[in-house]
Amino acid sequence: MALHPSPPDHEMPMLTPGVHRCSRHLFGSLLLATVFVTVAGCGRRSDLPPLAPVYGKVTVGGEPLTFGTVALVPDRSKGTQGTMGVGPVQPDGSFRITTAGEDGGLVGHHLVRVNAMIEYDPVTNTPPHPVVHSRYLNERDSGLTFEVKADQDNELNLTLDPPE
Repeated sequence: MALHPSPPDHEMPMLTPGVHRCSRHLFGSLLLATVFVTVAGCGRRSDLPPLAPVYGKVTVGGEPLTFGTVALVPDRSKGTQGTMGVGPVQPDGSFRITTAGEDGGLVGHHLVRVNAMIEYDPVTNTPPHPVVHSRYLNERDSGLTFEVKADQDNELNLTLDPPE
């Protein structure tokens, strides 16, 4: 297969001025439409039920939990339905709940789950194990509940037992 070099610049056909203007107009229109769609998409999703800020700290045996997640699972038995809220635990033990990518937890009653597992370590052949009591890994067994109240900050501080 033979490759044909491009003709020199002086032999390249020139676009007519009208075509160039049309391309610029089309590009400008597309750019404007993109900006409009982006701005219109900003803000809170309308399909989410009401959310309220939820934050707090997790301690285990008196020390901050340094990793893991806190999950607020809607308690359907108390009429709360919707999406679970989750917050990653920071190295100081603090967390902040988000629901479907939005700040806050679903207003209503929740069961609480805390996941904090040390992964399998192939170097020491240590199997995965929780750094909190295993009952906290399941919201039905944890014994932890929380009500997120509308139009206020909700502080949830959790004092957990260490693993058995």
